[in-house]
Amino acid sequence: MEWNPSVIRYMNHTVTIPVEANPEGILHEPLLGSRIEEIDAEAGTYTIVDSSRHPAEAFNQANGSATVFTMTFMVLKPGFSDLKITKSDLAIPYAYAEYAEARAEIPHWRLHGSFQTPRSIIPEFSIQFSSLLFITTTLLATIIHKRKRTLR
Repeated sequence: MEWNPSVIRYMNHTVTIPVEANPEGILHEPLLGSRIEEIDAEAGTYTIVDSSRHPAEAFNQANGSATVFTMTFMVLKPGFSDLKITKSDLAIPYAYAEYAEARAEIPHWRLHGSFQTPRSIIPEFSIQFSSLLFITTTLLATIIHKRKRTLR
């Protein structure tokens, strides 16, 4: 998966494997035990590889939809970010394959997402605005102080 790390920052994620512990997830136990997970928050990438092993049954959600992981981000600034699944492979080994690498692909769709925030959701203040606010406050305090002195 890829995202724009200058707009949203990776905070955490939850893998929903196996189905026995996560009913909305994928893969039945027993798992192969060789999960690979790589997160590069600065580059905006996440990779996960996992596999069930024999005699795990095939997984199939009743509604045809399953979740591999959920991810939480923090908005850094107004902008746009694709949430793009760059690659996905689902397959089952052939039961009577002559070669151990032989497998049958499982048809599936990758549904990409996106994130966009309106410009006004995160206020941005420039240094000039902050300086102007400080100068105005100081000026106002000075005027009030001088008025109190002249009223005495």
